[in-house]
Amino acid sequence: MIKMDVRQVPVVDIGDLMTFSTDAEVDAALQDTNDRALREIIGNVRAAASEWGFFYIMSHGLPDQEVQKFQDAMKSFFRLPVETKRTIRRHATNNRGYVEGELTKNKTDWKECFDFVGAGEDGPVTDKLERLGEDQNQWLDESTLPGFRGEMRAYYDEMEHIARRLLKVFAVALGETPAFFDQFFRSNASSTMRLNHYRVAPEPEKTMGVYHHTDSGALTILLQDDEIASLQVLHRESQTWVDVPPRKGTYTINIGDMVQVWSNDQFVAPLHRVLASNKAGRFSAPFFYSPSYNVQVEPIVVKEGEVTNYCPISWRTFRLARFKGNYADLGKENQIGDYKIHGPIDVANSQPKMDVRQILVIDIGALMTPSTDAELDSDYQHHDNNRNKHEDSMMPVTVEANMLLRIRGNPCVKTFVQTRSFQNAVVHQSWQRGVHAACLDLKHICLIPRVKNKATRLHEWEGDARAAGFRPRAVVPVKKGPALELALEADAEAIVAAPAANP
Repeated sequence: MIKMDVRQVPVVDIGDLMTFSTDAEVDAALQDTNDRALREIIGNVRAAASEWGFFYIMSHGLPDQEVQKFQDAMKSFFRLPVETKRTIRRHATNNRGYVEGELTKNKTDWKECFDFVGAGEDGPVTDKLERLGEDQNQWLDESTLPGFRGEMRAYYDEMEHIARRLLKVFAVALGETPAFFDQFFRSNASSTMRLNHYRVAPEPEKTMGVYHHTDSGALTILLQDDEIASLQVLHRESQTWVDVPPRKGTYTINIGDMVQVWSNDQFVAPLHRVLASNKAGRFSAPFFYSPSYNVQVEPIVVKEGEVTNYCPISWRTFRLARFKGNYADLGKENQIGDYKIHGPIDVANSQPKMDVRQILVIDIGALMTPSTDAELDSDYQHHDNNRNKHEDSMMPVTVEANMLLRIRGNPCVKTFVQTRSFQNAVVHQSWQRGVHAACLDLKHICLIPRVKNKATRLHEWEGDARAAGFRPRAVVPVKKGPALELALEADAEAIVAAPAANP
């Protein structure tokens, strides 16, 4: 049975999984359908990963005294003068080392942290294509903090061992062989160990320890501070934030974005956050287990009768975008929802669900009245010159000829509509029903202003778009100038759209 605490976050005992000496022994045991203890672990992990994406593990095999030694070393590092820590400060070309004020969701977290990887990656990078956004581990001199480097390396190896075992359970829980995911983790260069120190916040209501986010990799193993409770996870069914308090002798596990994609949304990467506190500082240590940079991540666990929910994702490209977002406000954080091609947008990457009535409707009826292109252009110019009279009811824009449409049932094929009617279409803000429900899944739309002050118009449209169920993604260059690219936020069985006119 899954043990539940008062906050209902599952606790899974993995003791029987950690008794084996080798991976080969684990693989054989996990395929033994008569092993009741392992069957129970598999079932419990499957249930926790499907509903929560967040759970505790106990009986993980790491003695309490070893964990305490690691925690003592971590706290010793953060007690050093800030000038000393800044000598190994990370930067845009090396994501390893010390950092203050990292960005999450384009907002500055109230924390300082230190990142490193395993001993095998201590040397200078020899293949720039193999290691991305990283040069080498940055360590303080041994005389500055004796024993720190050795303690960190040993702990990293322990976390990688636990993560590898858990991923084997994930594979079996999803109907694959235990060694299935091994092919995606040939190199450990992508996984990262992090030390966090959340300092006391004078005004905690005005900031966050870490803003709400999902983890980008495969899974995260988190060691929480035994004294301060500030971690929260969003339960996706109830849409409520649930405390994940420290539990002595356990680790907190959460599913990462890549496992959600691999599982085709069977396992969920949960939205979580860390609250700031004005009472005491807090320490934590997450291990981010991630695939090799050359891996293409796509759904591999698709049930019979289902379709894949995501286009292939280059882990290299995805992770690089997250790296860049750690140092500068890029306007938007890279999310797996951007690669969604079928099914509802996940709660972690969207706003609350919306009704189909809250979708921008392309109304091309007015375009079909003029008999010539010249008449159409004249009508549009007249409307544009008098748009203030229609501000409350009409938002005249042109729709980029390369409006992105994806055909249901063949989700990886992009079809581009290039008719003159769509190129000159008027987007009408409509909240009505009774519009043709097309078999095409409208996901993105580019709005191009045909006015002099294009930047101002784009800014005005952002508010209108958000209210109508879209989120601005980027200002993209097109032939006629900048365009505001929008991604559909709505969760609808059928996307409301007008049928395309014949070219």
